[in-house]
Amino acid sequence: MNDLYAEIGTTPRFPKNITSYNETSRLAFIQAINRVVGPKGFMLFQEYNHSSWLPLFGLSVNLGLKRIILGNPLVALMMLEHDLTAGLAVPVELLVRERSREDGGGPDLVWNLPSSLVVAGSRDTELLKNAKRLDGLLEDLIWEVAGLGP
Repeated sequence: MNDLYAEIGTTPRFPKNITSYNETSRLAFIQAINRVVGPKGFMLFQEYNHSSWLPLFGLSVNLGLKRIILGNPLVALMMLEHDLTAGLAVPVELLVRERSREDGGGPDLVWNLPSSLVVAGSRDTELLKNAKRLDGLLEDLIWEVAGLGP
């Protein structure tokens, strides 16, 4: 899990501070995004630690299971400017399970490709092209975190 956090950082606070929608605010937002995204271009939006409550129901106390919401608003913009329903596909999500040493260690990662969530039958080729680009960025991050990257 540490490798993932090294790539995406912690949840930023700056989106909550937007008070106006002028050019100065837009440029400040872009600069803030560029400061907090990790090496692969993603930042953490939210995480849900399923490990904190699953032991109440008899599931492994050593289970490291988190749902992580991550993305980059500037990448999402490339999809949303073509179709606002693409907001269903961004930000992206990972389900990360940290395996125990007995299970071989390291993370198990599960994800949906953003392009698979774009409205079926969309004829907007730019939307689909940008969704596929996001697929590639996400998979690059996943391979890096899984230790399979270059």
